[in-house]
Amino acid sequence: MIGHLQGSIALKAERTLVLDVAGVGYEVEVPARILADLAEVGGTQRLHTHLMVREDAHKLFGFIDIADRDAFRLLLRTDGVGPAMAMGLLSQFTPAELAEYAHENNQAALSRVPGVGKKTAARLCFNLKDKLSPVAKTAAGQAGTAPSAVGDSVARTLVQQLGFKDKEAKLLVEASVLPDMDYEQALQAALRASTGARA
Repeated sequence: MIGHLQGSIALKAERTLVLDVAGVGYEVEVPARILADLAEVGGTQRLHTHLMVREDAHKLFGFIDIADRDAFRLLLRTDGVGPAMAMGLLSQFTPAELAEYAHENNQAALSRVPGVGKKTAARLCFNLKDKLSPVAKTAAGQAGTAPSAVGDSVARTLVQQLGFKDKEAKLLVEASVLPDMDYEQALQAALRASTGARA
C-alpha cells in the first residue's frame, strides 16, 4: 500500500518535521539530505511515508521521492540495519549512490555513515546489488536517472502489479522515463508508451 501525507509544515528541525494535516499534527522523520528541498514552515508539502509500529511507539518516516522510501524499506531488510541507520544512510547518500556502491562493493564508502561497520557494509553491498540498479551514464559521462531508482521502481510496479514481463518493463522504462521525472510522472510515461507498443 502506498502511503502519503500532504499538509502544511508547522515545524522543521534537524531531521524531524511536524506536518499539519487537517488540524492534526504528524511528527515525521526525514533524511537530512532532503531538508533543503522541503517547503518552508507554513508551506505545503507532500511526503511518501512509511509507518513503523512498535509496542512503545508509532513512528512515521517521510520522503519526497518514492525511490527514497523504497530504498529505506530495502535497507530495513538487511540484518543489523534499523530505522536510525537506514535514515543515516539516506541522509548521506541517494538511492542511486547506494546502488553504485553496492555494485562496486564499495564497503569503505558505506562505512563512513556512523554506526555502519565492516560487517554491516558487506551485508548492505550483498543485499542491495541485486535490488537497486546503478545509475546509467549519459553520453557526456554524467550520472542520469533513467534507469535509476525511480525507473527501477516503475519497472517493478509494471511487473508486480500490472503483469508486464520483466524485459518488457525494462524496455518501456528505458524508452519513456526522463531524468527529471518523479515516480508518478515516470509511471504515467511508461504506461503511455506501453499503450503505443501494444497497439
